[in-house]
Amino acid sequence: MMDTNPNYFLYDPSIKRNISVQKLTFDMVNEKLVSGFQKWLFEPHDEEGNVRSTRTVHNIIVGIKTILCWGKEFISKEDYNDIKDFKPVKVKQEKTKIVLTDKEILQLYKVELEGTEKAIRDVFIFQCEIGQRFEDISELVNGKYDENAKTYTIVQKKGRQSVTIPLSDVALEILSSYNFKLPEYSLVYSNKILKSVANKAGLHR
Repeated sequence: MMDTNPNYFLYDPSIKRNISVQKLTFDMVNEKLVSGFQKWLFEPHDEEGNVRSTRTVHNIIVGIKTILCWGKEFISKEDYNDIKDFKPVKVKQEKTKIVLTDKEILQLYKVELEGTEKAIRDVFIFQCEIGQRFEDISELVNGKYDENAKTYTIVQKKGRQSVTIPLSDVALEILSSYNFKLPEYSLVYSNKILKSVANKAGLHR
């Protein structure tokens, strides 16, 4: 039976925790609440203690401000002006990313592994070989292999563009070992496993 009177949760910055409310309305939202929510977004959000980047938090707050400004007729003039003037966190410049060398990628590929570690490592190496983002992993899983041309075709999420990629010997070896159907894992879980695999491969930088 459907619950006709559900509870919702609203973050209360004054007590630094969520409170249960019967109904979410525009008049519950003000600059203090948005500011408190922004602070909460920087708290660890999973068991590994990972935190969101300033870019992610910035984009979330900008989105919320946009929605609230669309509904300004439901908000008091004072609260609307406060929310409109609220400055989202500034995006910090990302640290320089270090790219793996061909030698390090080969070193990673040669590590003796089994089960999930091997599968996640293999998918990562496959991505390196064909130069595709993790966000396209679902497309990699469902890509089409052309046996005659030895190419792999996927549709990238960014722009929904079809891309046909020549396969290296390593990429083809990995793909064929999974009967041309790659396994799929979440980004958070994959990163966790890859760190462990990198240590086993002697990659510490």
